[in-house]
Amino acid sequence: MSLKAVLIVSIVFFLDSTNGFKVLVYSPTIGHSHNNFMGQIAESLLDAGHEVLVYVPVWDPDVQTNGTKRAPVLRVDVLDGPSSLNTIPFKSDPFKEETESADDNSMQVFVEAFAKTCAGQVSNKALMKTLRDHHFDVAIAEFYGFCPFGIFRLLGIPAFITASALPMTETIVDLFGVPQPLSYVPSLFTSSTDEMSYQERAMNVLISGVWRRMMNQLLDKENDIFRRYYGSDFPALDDLAKKTALAFVNAEEFFELPRPITHRIVYVGGIGIPEAKNLSKGHDPAVYHRDWKLPLPQAATNKKDHRNRHNQLSHIEEPDTAASPR
Repeated sequence: MSLKAVLIVSIVFFLDSTNGFKVLVYSPTIGHSHNNFMGQIAESLLDAGHEVLVYVPVWDPDVQTNGTKRAPVLRVDVLDGPSSLNTIPFKSDPFKEETESADDNSMQVFVEAFAKTCAGQVSNKALMKTLRDHHFDVAIAEFYGFCPFGIFRLLGIPAFITASALPMTETIVDLFGVPQPLSYVPSLFTSSTDEMSYQERAMNVLISGVWRRMMNQLLDKENDIFRRYYGSDFPALDDLAKKTALAFVNAEEFFELPRPITHRIVYVGGIGIPEAKNLSKGHDPAVYHRDWKLPLPQAATNKKDHRNRHNQLSHIEEPDTAASPR
């Protein structure tokens, strides 16, 4: 990571600058929450006086939102055919209880979808020129593939930041060389806490390995894509990724489970939540002035009890003053 990159990122995010910077927010249509998260980052930068463009490559056409109402948006269809994402079980049937989000089949679909989206962008020389002509100073992208780092290289962007609309991922900790002891640090796709049985630890190791294997497969495919279009001497994407200055993680550090950390990882949990507003007068009596009875859950005796707390709230009594249905 160059001193110039560190200086630019520091000025943009931590110091007041009289001259705004040009910032590219790379926000593919992974999901509504992801685009909303990146859109909130874009609007925060706008409020700080910077010039922002939200670039939205479409890899899931079902996601219609761009995540922002104020920042300019460049939304581009980058797939030649239909998206393969609809074949993923948790998308096609999200309420099926036994659906797994990290099974091998779903991971392979993700790999192919990310690779096709990457190829659809870097093969479009006109699109790359349009973005390059903006002369961006900084770029921000979620880290679920290595393609953005290659694109930033093509655009000549000197500094970049990675982000995650989810809690901490293996890709971010691996990027910064932060250890993730799987005996007490749960993988993103598990439901474990920092106190695991031997079986849960084994499952944690397995799932984390599946995720890392998927990222390695994707890295190989995306390296091949860039070298196909820009020559065999194009830098390795994982080497470009290591130049990342910071990572923004959508989590609240005081509620995170214990884990090794670095000052280059910045928690920004809640950035996508709009400011609360008072209810209209017509709703006030129903919320504030009625005698609702809510059975409180019994205090958890250990961390694993938290998993079943929602079952204790399965019954809410109607207020005594409510009329019985007829």
